[in-house]
Amino acid sequence: MHNATVDDAKKGSSWSSTIAMITAAGTLLAALVALASFLVGQQFFGDTPAGRNPDGQPADGPAVTDTQGKRLNEEVLWPPSKMLLASSMDFDGSQGPIRDSEYPDTDVYQWFTDDAISSPHCMVKWTGAGVPGQNDCATLLATHGVSDHLSYEAGDRFCFRTSKARIAMFEVLGPTDTGVEVRATTWKQRL
Repeated sequence: MHNATVDDAKKGSSWSSTIAMITAAGTLLAALVALASFLVGQQFFGDTPAGRNPDGQPADGPAVTDTQGKRLNEEVLWPPSKMLLASSMDFDGSQGPIRDSEYPDTDVYQWFTDDAISSPHCMVKWTGAGVPGQNDCATLLATHGVSDHLSYEAGDRFCFRTSKARIAMFEVLGPTDTGVEVRATTWKQRL
């Protein structure tokens, strides 16, 4: 009789271990399915679909890219406009720049005492011929952009990155009593 009880105990223990293993395997499988669903939702397994911009819109027109290979479409947020740069300015406004902006939205500071400008997000003086485009500015910013104060004079052109990761550019037209007059534009696409 004693032997039957020991055999029954061994069978019960084996059966409990099998159920525990099946439960653990099921839990692990459910966790893997949940993780895979999350990663697919985050587009972890693939880049942008062919024929689409990173924002999911159809890719129309000629493709130019910045130094990281991201598609640039040269569409402007607002066209080149004449304005007064005084103190600080946010260039991400959909209707044009916003004067006297506050950090972290400020894209360019004008330093009266130094006749200099700066950007906390990266700026570079354009030394090439003509007016730079978005791709020209993106490439130059990636290789030579700084956050230092840069001196300016009439005719100088500057490329800079905005607080919303756009590329912008302005040309210095000349100093005024209250700042410096510039002609500026911001490209719509965020990098």
